[in-house]
Amino acid sequence: DGPSNSTGYTVTDTIPADLNNAATTTAGCSIAAGTLSCTGGPLAVGASTTIALTGTAAADATSIVNTADVTGNEPDPNPANNTDSITTTVTPEVDLAVVKSGPEGVDAGDAISYTITVTNNGPSDSSGWTLTDPVPAQVVDPATTTAGCSVTGGTLSCTGGPLLVGASATVTVSGTVAANATGSIANTATVTGNEPDPNPDNNQSTATTVISEDVDLALSKTGPATVDAGDTVSYTITVTNDGPSDSSGWTVTDTVPAGLTGASSPTSGCSVTAGTLSCTGGPLAVGASTTITLTGTAAEGISSITNTATVTGNEPDPNPGNNSDSVTTSVTGTPGLTIVKKQNGPATVKAGESVEYTITVTNTGTTTYTAADPATFTDDLSDLLDDARYNQDAEATSGTVDYEEPVLSWSGALAPGQSATITFSITTNARPFGDLKLLNTVVSTSPGSNCAPGSTDTQCTTKGKVDVRDKDKDKDTKRAQRMKEAPAA
Repeated sequence: DGPSNSTGYTVTDTIPADLNNAATTTAGCSIAAGTLSCTGGPLAVGASTTIALTGTAAADATSIVNTADVTGNEPDPNPANNTDSITTTVTPEVDLAVVKSGPEGVDAGDAISYTITVTNNGPSDSSGWTLTDPVPAQVVDPATTTAGCSVTGGTLSCTGGPLLVGASATVTVSGTVAANATGSIANTATVTGNEPDPNPDNNQSTATTVISEDVDLALSKTGPATVDAGDTVSYTITVTNDGPSDSSGWTVTDTVPAGLTGASSPTSGCSVTAGTLSCTGGPLAVGASTTITLTGTAAEGISSITNTATVTGNEPDPNPGNNSDSVTTSVTGTPGLTIVKKQNGPATVKAGESVEYTITVTNTGTTTYTAADPATFTDDLSDLLDDARYNQDAEATSGTVDYEEPVLSWSGALAPGQSATITFSITTNARPFGDLKLLNTVVSTSPGSNCAPGSTDTQCTTKGKVDVRDKDKDKDTKRAQRMKEAPAA
């Protein structure tokens, strides 16, 4: 500013702590030990020269105060203007980025876990941030163990404190994929900071997980270890959904073995056709079971019955090893029950006389009739009672005999070769009369019986008659005889 030309000068500038990476490109200037130093040559009155100083505002800076001083070779009459300062307000900017990761695939019903990473890409330190993540409906029971985070109303919310440039914070959230979930799960997390963010494009991140709808259907089959030939055999088939997804439907097939005759199933959705049990079922939730029953009769002349059932589902099954099960039942013995009924005394009896009957029941097979599964017969006396009355005197050498008009019945345990004898009597009527026929048939539904319903075995039936001759009838008979023998007139 004069009044004389300057022969030279020196400028110094202590670099403030909030200015990083200070640099200059001005000739005669250098930076050493945190100070800018410049020396300049002659400077005429009214002339100027310019020095440039650059740097980066520190991440935690709020303002930068920078002061420069000049001194000349000559005396300076006005030192007050040899120093100047500038204050620069620093507006912080924080580029917060979020990255969310999770599994590429998951089975419905399985656990699922996500990791969310919040990173401060600068240029300023973050004084705090907030993360939100609406958990998709396919994820049930969401939870987090990360400090500062909670899940409320199906939304993960996190608040975080200071985060230096380059630093990261990690959040985890977990839950269980719904058993009926299908398709895929898209889960998006969003971060916002206390400071302006120069790059909002990286403030959201989505993890997409494909749901595998696997259903592990398990089948178990149970049945008796041993049966007698001719006995009824009953099998129970249980289908269970072991997950992880709900089953939309399933099919059970069971090829009925030749040793099981008359196979049938009372279970809804099941039928036996051409020797195969086929069952179709609808939805089956995870953990649920359904039961199927198959029954038949153990054939004679075989030693065992092996029966296998298999289930298949509409969805892929991750564990096909438990889709089938077999039961082997040993077949022992051959049932045989021979019943012989006799009318004791003459076949024709007079009116008013008593008639005794004997029924002999013999186990002629190799199977034991037990108290729990006894030999039985019934004897309907209806065709006797039109000409007679029952004397209420039935007795049995073993077993139990009962009478509930007009049916006499017996049941009892019989070992192979063992017999039981049942006796009872009737008294014929003097008058009135019925058909004068004492017809009576024993019927037994026990396996191996010779007197099964519809049997034509004559040992099961007695045939008697009632003779109703009296004096009047004798006189009429003699008169007819005399008329027949008299010579014609």
